[in-house]
Amino acid sequence: MNQYTYTSENRIESPHKYMYTPYQGRDFLGYYFEDRKNFIRKTEVSDYDILEKTIYDNVLKTFSLFENNDTNTTVLNLGNIISRSILSGKFSEEDSTLLSSYIRKFEVTKKLYQNYDLGFKAPIGQFDVATNYIFLSIAANLFFKLYRNFKMLNVALKVGDLVVSIDSSLTESEKNDLAIPAISMEMNHISLLLNEKEIKY
Repeated sequence: MNQYTYTSENRIESPHKYMYTPYQGRDFLGYYFEDRKNFIRKTEVSDYDILEKTIYDNVLKTFSLFENNDTNTTVLNLGNIISRSILSGKFSEEDSTLLSSYIRKFEVTKKLYQNYDLGFKAPIGQFDVATNYIFLSIAANLFFKLYRNFKMLNVALKVGDLVVSIDSSLTESEKNDLAIPAISMEMNHISLLLNEKEIKY
Protein backbone atom coordinates (compact mmCIF):
# COMPACT_ATOMS: atom_id res chain seq x y z
CA MET A 1 0.00 0.00 0.00
CA ASN A 2 1.34 3.42 -0.97
CA GLN A 3 1.53 5.53 2.19
CA TYR A 4 2.52 8.63 0.23
CA THR A 5 -0.95 9.84 -0.70
CA TYR A 6 0.11 13.13 -2.30
CA THR A 7 0.75 11.42 -5.64
CA SER A 8 -1.95 8.75 -5.44
CA GLU A 9 -4.12 10.43 -8.07
CA ASN A 10 -3.78 12.97 -10.85
CA ARG A 11 -3.13 16.22 -8.96
CA ILE A 12 -4.02 18.41 -11.91
CA GLU A 13 -7.50 16.96 -11.92
CA SER A 14 -7.72 16.50 -8.14
CA PRO A 15 -5.44 19.04 -6.44
CA HIS A 16 -4.21 18.35 -2.92
CA LYS A 17 -4.74 21.28 -0.56
CA TYR A 18 -2.03 20.21 1.94
CA MET A 19 -4.17 21.18 4.90
CA TYR A 20 -4.66 19.14 8.09
CA THR A 21 -2.48 16.32 6.83
CA PRO A 22 -1.80 13.58 9.39
CA TYR A 23 1.58 13.43 11.13
CA GLN A 24 3.53 10.32 10.08
CA GLY A 25 6.85 10.94 11.78
CA ARG A 26 10.08 9.72 10.25
CA ASP A 27 8.23 7.00 8.38
CA PHE A 28 6.98 9.77 6.09
CA LEU A 29 10.53 10.33 4.81
CA GLY A 30 10.75 6.71 3.76
CA TYR A 31 7.40 6.95 1.99
CA TYR A 32 8.58 10.09 0.20
CA PHE A 33 11.83 8.58 -1.08
CA GLU A 34 10.11 5.36 -2.12
CA ASP A 35 7.56 7.37 -4.10
CA ARG A 36 10.22 9.44 -5.87
CA LYS A 37 12.47 6.45 -6.61
CA ASN A 38 9.54 4.60 -8.15
CA PHE A 39 9.11 7.58 -10.46
CA ILE A 40 12.71 7.92 -11.57
CA ARG A 41 13.18 4.14 -11.77
CA LYS A 42 16.79 4.12 -10.58
CA THR A 43 17.96 6.74 -13.04
CA GLU A 44 18.57 9.39 -10.38
CA VAL A 45 21.52 11.69 -11.00
CA SER A 46 23.22 13.05 -7.88
CA ASP A 47 25.85 15.36 -9.39
CA TYR A 48 24.55 18.94 -9.48
CA ASP A 49 26.78 19.98 -12.39
CA ILE A 50 25.48 17.11 -14.51
CA LEU A 51 21.91 17.89 -13.48
CA GLU A 52 22.19 21.56 -14.38
CA LYS A 53 23.83 20.88 -17.73
CA THR A 54 21.19 18.25 -18.52
CA ILE A 55 18.41 20.63 -17.53
CA TYR A 56 19.89 23.56 -19.46
CA ASP A 57 20.36 21.52 -22.64
CA ASN A 58 16.90 19.99 -22.44
CA VAL A 59 15.17 23.28 -21.63
CA LEU A 60 16.70 24.76 -24.78
CA LYS A 61 15.59 21.71 -26.75
CA THR A 62 12.06 22.10 -25.41
CA PHE A 63 12.10 25.76 -26.44
CA SER A 64 12.21 24.71 -30.07
CA LEU A 65 8.75 23.21 -29.63
CA PHE A 66 7.25 26.39 -28.19
CA GLU A 67 9.29 29.35 -29.45
CA ASN A 68 7.04 30.09 -32.42
CA ASN A 69 3.89 29.51 -30.42
CA ASP A 70 2.63 32.49 -28.42
CA THR A 71 -0.22 30.49 -26.87
CA ASN A 72 2.03 29.38 -24.01
CA THR A 73 4.00 32.27 -22.56
CA THR A 74 4.29 30.46 -19.21
CA VAL A 75 6.67 27.84 -20.56
CA LEU A 76 8.69 30.49 -22.39
CA ASN A 77 8.97 32.75 -19.34
CA LEU A 78 9.89 29.93 -16.97
CA GLY A 79 12.31 28.46 -19.49
CA ASN A 80 14.08 31.78 -19.83
CA ILE A 81 14.26 32.15 -16.04
CA ILE A 82 15.82 28.67 -15.75
CA SER A 83 18.34 29.27 -18.54
CA ARG A 84 19.45 32.66 -17.24
CA SER A 85 19.81 31.41 -13.66
CA ILE A 86 21.99 28.48 -14.74
CA LEU A 87 24.19 30.65 -16.97
CA SER A 88 24.60 33.50 -14.46
CA GLY A 89 24.45 31.56 -11.19
CA LYS A 90 21.79 33.91 -9.84
CA PHE A 91 18.21 35.06 -10.24
CA SER A 92 17.80 38.67 -11.32
CA GLU A 93 15.31 40.81 -9.44
CA GLU A 94 13.04 40.76 -12.48
CA ASP A 95 13.18 36.99 -12.81
CA SER A 96 12.62 36.52 -9.07
CA THR A 97 9.53 38.71 -9.25
CA LEU A 98 8.16 36.90 -12.28
CA LEU A 99 8.81 33.48 -10.72
CA SER A 100 7.04 34.62 -7.54
CA SER A 101 4.01 35.62 -9.63
CA TYR A 102 3.73 32.13 -11.10
CA ILE A 103 4.21 30.57 -7.67
CA ARG A 104 1.43 32.67 -6.16
CA LYS A 105 -0.96 31.55 -8.89
CA PHE A 106 -0.02 27.91 -8.32
CA GLU A 107 -0.28 28.13 -4.55
CA VAL A 108 -3.80 29.54 -4.71
CA THR A 109 -5.30 27.30 -7.40
CA LYS A 110 -2.77 24.44 -7.67
CA LYS A 111 -2.96 25.10 -11.41
CA LEU A 112 -0.67 26.81 -13.89
CA TYR A 113 -2.21 28.21 -17.05
CA GLN A 114 -0.59 28.76 -20.42
CA ASN A 115 -1.01 32.52 -20.16
CA TYR A 116 -2.03 35.26 -17.75
CA ASP A 117 -3.06 38.84 -18.40
CA LEU A 118 -0.62 41.67 -17.68
CA GLY A 119 -1.65 41.91 -14.04
CA PHE A 120 -1.51 38.16 -13.49
CA LYS A 121 -5.18 38.27 -12.55
CA ALA A 122 -6.98 36.42 -15.33
CA PRO A 123 -5.74 33.00 -16.50
CA ILE A 124 -5.83 32.25 -20.22
CA GLY A 125 -5.65 28.92 -22.02
CA GLN A 126 -5.19 25.41 -20.69
CA PHE A 127 -3.89 24.33 -17.28
CA ASP A 128 -2.98 20.72 -18.11
CA VAL A 129 0.31 21.32 -19.96
CA ALA A 130 2.83 19.15 -18.10
CA THR A 131 5.90 21.13 -19.22
CA ASN A 132 4.68 24.21 -17.36
CA TYR A 133 4.65 22.35 -14.05
CA ILE A 134 7.99 20.68 -14.68
CA PHE A 135 9.58 24.03 -15.49
CA LEU A 136 8.12 25.53 -12.29
CA SER A 137 9.60 22.62 -10.33
CA ILE A 138 13.02 23.16 -11.90
CA ALA A 139 12.96 26.92 -11.28
CA ALA A 140 11.96 26.50 -7.62
CA ASN A 141 14.68 23.88 -7.07
CA LEU A 142 17.32 26.09 -8.66
CA PHE A 143 16.25 29.04 -6.52
CA PHE A 144 16.49 26.93 -3.37
CA LYS A 145 19.94 25.71 -4.35
CA LEU A 146 21.21 29.26 -4.84
CA TYR A 147 19.54 31.01 -1.91
CA ARG A 148 18.40 28.25 0.47
CA ASN A 149 14.92 29.71 0.42
CA PHE A 150 12.71 27.12 2.12
CA LYS A 151 9.53 28.56 0.67
CA MET A 152 10.90 27.60 -2.74
CA LEU A 153 11.70 24.08 -1.54
CA ASN A 154 8.14 23.81 -0.25
CA VAL A 155 6.87 24.83 -3.67
CA ALA A 156 9.25 22.39 -5.39
CA LEU A 157 7.90 19.53 -3.28
CA LYS A 158 4.26 20.36 -4.04
CA VAL A 159 4.90 20.74 -7.76
CA GLY A 160 7.02 17.60 -7.64
CA ASP A 161 4.05 15.72 -6.18
CA LEU A 162 1.92 16.92 -9.07
CA VAL A 163 4.51 15.94 -11.67
CA VAL A 164 4.91 12.44 -10.20
CA SER A 165 1.12 12.06 -10.03
CA ILE A 166 0.82 12.53 -13.82
CA ASP A 167 3.56 10.03 -14.63
CA SER A 168 1.34 8.00 -16.96
CA SER A 169 0.47 11.03 -19.08
CA LEU A 170 4.03 12.33 -19.53
CA THR A 171 5.71 11.81 -22.86
CA GLU A 172 9.02 9.95 -22.88
CA SER A 173 10.83 13.20 -23.58
CA GLU A 174 9.01 15.15 -20.84
CA LYS A 175 9.85 12.49 -18.28
CA ASN A 176 13.41 11.57 -19.20
CA ASP A 177 14.67 14.99 -20.31
CA LEU A 178 12.95 17.24 -17.78
CA ALA A 179 10.93 15.56 -15.02
CA ILE A 180 13.53 13.05 -13.83
CA PRO A 181 16.29 15.69 -13.56
CA ALA A 182 13.86 17.97 -11.69
CA ILE A 183 12.84 15.25 -9.23
CA SER A 184 16.46 14.16 -8.82
CA MET A 185 17.41 17.71 -7.86
CA GLU A 186 14.55 17.85 -5.36
CA MET A 187 15.61 14.55 -3.79
CA ASN A 188 19.18 15.79 -3.50
CA HIS A 189 18.03 18.83 -1.56
CA ILE A 190 16.06 16.70 0.90
CA SER A 191 18.92 14.21 1.30
CA LEU A 192 21.42 17.00 2.02
CA LEU A 193 19.12 18.58 4.61
CA LEU A 194 18.65 15.24 6.37
CA ASN A 195 22.40 14.65 6.40
CA GLU A 196 23.01 18.12 7.82
CA LYS A 197 20.54 17.47 10.63
CA GLU A 198 21.77 13.87 11.07
CA ILE A 199 18.23 12.60 10.63
CA LYS A 200 17.83 8.95 9.76
CA TYR A 201 14.66 7.23 8.62
